[in-house]
Amino acid sequence: MKRTLFAIALSVAVVGCHSDLNVNARPAPSTRATTAPASRPLTLQEKLASILNRLDSTGARAAVRVLDPETGKTVFEQDADKPVTPASNMKLTVTSAFLDYFGPEAIFDTKLIVVGDDLWLVGSGDPATCDAAIAKKYGVAPLAAFDAWADELTALGKTKFSGNLYYVDNAFEKQQIHPSWATDDLVEWYAAPIGGLNLNDNCIDGTVSPTQPGQPGKIDIVPATTASIVVVNQTRTDEKDAIEITRAAAQNSYTVTGTVNKGASLDSKPVTDPGAFFADALRTHLAMRGITLAGAIVRGESVPEGTVTALKPVQSKITDILWRINKNSQNLLAEGAAKLLGRAYAQHEGNTPSAVGSWANAEVAIRAFLTKNHIDDSAYKFADGSGLSRDDKVTTRLISDILAAMYKHPNFKTFFDSLTIGGVDGTIRNRFKNFPDRVHGKTGYIGGVRSLSGYVKTDSGKTLIFSIIYNGIPRGPGGSSGTKPFEELQDEAVELLMKYPKTE
Repeated sequence: MKRTLFAIALSVAVVGCHSDLNVNARPAPSTRATTAPASRPLTLQEKLASILNRLDSTGARAAVRVLDPETGKTVFEQDADKPVTPASNMKLTVTSAFLDYFGPEAIFDTKLIVVGDDLWLVGSGDPATCDAAIAKKYGVAPLAAFDAWADELTALGKTKFSGNLYYVDNAFEKQQIHPSWATDDLVEWYAAPIGGLNLNDNCIDGTVSPTQPGQPGKIDIVPATTASIVVVNQTRTDEKDAIEITRAAAQNSYTVTGTVNKGASLDSKPVTDPGAFFADALRTHLAMRGITLAGAIVRGESVPEGTVTALKPVQSKITDILWRINKNSQNLLAEGAAKLLGRAYAQHEGNTPSAVGSWANAEVAIRAFLTKNHIDDSAYKFADGSGLSRDDKVTTRLISDILAAMYKHPNFKTFFDSLTIGGVDGTIRNRFKNFPDRVHGKTGYIGGVRSLSGYVKTDSGKTLIFSIIYNGIPRGPGGSSGTKPFEELQDEAVELLMKYPKTE
């Protein structure tokens, strides 16, 4: 599937793990009982348990917590202190801390600097540079930033450079792929590497157009490059569109196969070296605009001192980054946000001015946010920012407490607006169709895991916070994910919460 589509469909081959640990367990107000004496109706807690545990025979188990953020009252909980694999609900721990630290007005820069006859491309770690979905939101071309730089260079009379294009991508650690990510995932868009320079979600996109019957189709790759990627065309113009693109392991070599008739879009595929890819794409684009560099593309450490001309930087707003992470569950931007947070926290609160962004210092910054908000992090395990790692662990108490902290946060509206809206947009646009704009939340899926957490508006106008995370979901028929029935249970439970407190 395309990374820019507003859906989660991470196709992970292995079944999710199911932890049996129970850390700091507390007595739950609900039980697994699903019946009541004939003399009284079922309580809300019993109704929720009946729904959420309906498929217990499969081996899957729901960790759940529902609370009233105004009173702090726990409405329902089940295994709320049990560590579970969160999938993309992990992003809530990142985006809440990210917004809390930087604030809603933050922007992140990518710079192009003229130094004599050289160009210097300098990254800050901004993960959203030339993100296609953000560009579409503003009605501009994905590479509009390159055109702006080309226009500025032309206006300065700088169209021929005898020197090199240097790129500085050392804002983040050298580890760009998390070691716990599954090897099979690394050739897919959702496991793209994160670097100090990032372009187009560190992926290539493209289209295939027909030519003459029986002849290879015409492949156009975006962004265009000269040296950093290789595309092998094994397509044929024929009577139907059936195109596939694959990437070789650990190589920027892509093979396009199949037949093309009217034309087809290619699935997004990640690159292996984001900084080199960015620099190559920039040089290629500038050349198409008549701006040439005679030298080489070289990785640099820092812009040399002396006379420099800094062009207007390309900037990304924190609100757009949050939107892509929470509404669309974009993994690369979540990893970038985590490392941006980790770097800033280490440099300023950790008194380490030379610190680079890393998964390690991202964890330190997130735990500081949790501590500040009196949230128990004893069962929290941070591996990555996106939730792609199966080493991540949360509890539904932690997730719901984060949502409660953000509910009373001065920047709650920014956080709330970044969440996917049931029946309207993002990853739950096709869920809660009968109740549009009543559910604002965050989804999550990897093999064996289905998570949904957020805010629900009741019939009486009250807001409730919920976190429902299933682990241990078995594969479905034919090797399908098997998560759809559990997604339906989540929806049924949340729709029941809409009737609160009349259901008691």
